[in-house]
Amino acid sequence: MRNLFNGTLLVLTMLLMLGCDNATSPLAPQVTPLAGEFSENSLARRGDHGGGSNNACSAFGEFAGYTESNAQNYTIYEYTLWAGKHNDAGTVVITNDDEYIYVTYNTNETADLGEVHVYVWTSLDDIPTRRPAPGHADYVVEGINADSYTVVIPADLACGDTYYVSTHAALVGNDTDDDEAGSGDNAGETAYAGDASSPDCFDATSGAWWGYVVYSVECFYNISGRVYEDANANSDDDGEAGLEGVLVNLLDGEDNILTTTTTDANGDYLFENVAAGGDYQILVGDLAGMNATENANGFVVSGLTSDASDIDFGYNTPDDGDDSCESTTYPLYAGQVNAAGTVSIINDGIFLYVTYTTNLTADLGSLHVNLSADVPDSPVAPGQSTYKSENDRVFIPGSDFYTARIHMETAGFGCDDNFIVLAHAALVADAVGDPEDSNAGETAYAGDVGVNLGGDDSSWFYYMATSVCCSNLPPQ
Repeated sequence: MRNLFNGTLLVLTMLLMLGCDNATSPLAPQVTPLAGEFSENSLARRGDHGGGSNNACSAFGEFAGYTESNAQNYTIYEYTLWAGKHNDAGTVVITNDDEYIYVTYNTNETADLGEVHVYVWTSLDDIPTRRPAPGHADYVVEGINADSYTVVIPADLACGDTYYVSTHAALVGNDTDDDEAGSGDNAGETAYAGDASSPDCFDATSGAWWGYVVYSVECFYNISGRVYEDANANSDDDGEAGLEGVLVNLLDGEDNILTTTTTDANGDYLFENVAAGGDYQILVGDLAGMNATENANGFVVSGLTSDASDIDFGYNTPDDGDDSCESTTYPLYAGQVNAAGTVSIINDGIFLYVTYTTNLTADLGSLHVNLSADVPDSPVAPGQSTYKSENDRVFIPGSDFYTARIHMETAGFGCDDNFIVLAHAALVADAVGDPEDSNAGETAYAGDVGVNLGGDDSSWFYYMATSVCCSNLPPQ
């Protein structure tokens, strides 16, 4: 298909004018028919209608805001309307909603619009090497005599689509009351949309000069949720109080922070206009003295294709009167005796949180945490552990910090139960270029009590002893 549209096509005028000052307003197609010449798209069949030219000048727009729509948001791009190759005659603004592309001409005080002619192509291969005849464009509107006009183009739009749009205008003298008296320097000129480089390109073009602009359909969605005080520690927002002023980070798929925000008085947060199709992670900043009860390790959004809402994070405060609710830190040993970092454990009566932190000698390759009532005779096979990082979609191998979360009731432990924690790690070379990797490839365990030390690599381990914190559990 050489052009986007064939046959008789309707040109509509949109009552809502576009511009930077209204960049975030909804663009519902509030349109009415306009009388005029509605020609056939004849470029494919009658390519001889046009002036000789070696090539067209392509141009790219300046970002001018977002268009809100029912399904998602889209970008608005602005281009310069060049008259007689070099004269700034105003702007052309292009955007879209779910069903239409909007091409809005806005002239300045130097002229008004007499006629506009719009060609639309979907492939670079379809763009002619000589100027197409304006009168045979996909969209032709005559007798405008105004300083603004919007061509509304029905289209089957999809995120990532690229269109090549030639926006010709025939300019006339000013006939608008609010234009400056005596202005009209561009009256009678031919004009095309372009960018800052277009005048030089127009000069370099032999034969009839012309150009087209590149417009891509860029889709955006919102990501939102709430940070709340989980008073009953049930990992669910039961209308509990929100936490105000909490830092929330939006990361890309490579763990780079894209932007941050803080929660409002209700604990709500919002990331607006996040690019569609990407992988993202939402992480809450450290809340000193509080334990995470919901999404403790953040929340991952894979391939954003719609608004992502209700991504909530719960926190509660342990009762300092219960020692089992306090965090305890143990050394992490690699190869039985080598210091590789620390592991801290704490629980809130619902979840056990096991936080690994390596030093400069290695990073975390995989993690395995096992809970048992008694000290085992030998290390627990990683595949039989209570927690396995292979099943944790948030864990990224090569990290130097991570918190594993284990539901203690599922593991068989309730209020005041004592239990043993084996925190295992397989260490890998440091991914961030730390000066030494002396523990890379080693097996590591955390704890203050060692078993079978001095034995072979398959028999030794360290462990930690703790009990279930009952202070935050709801009354039975």
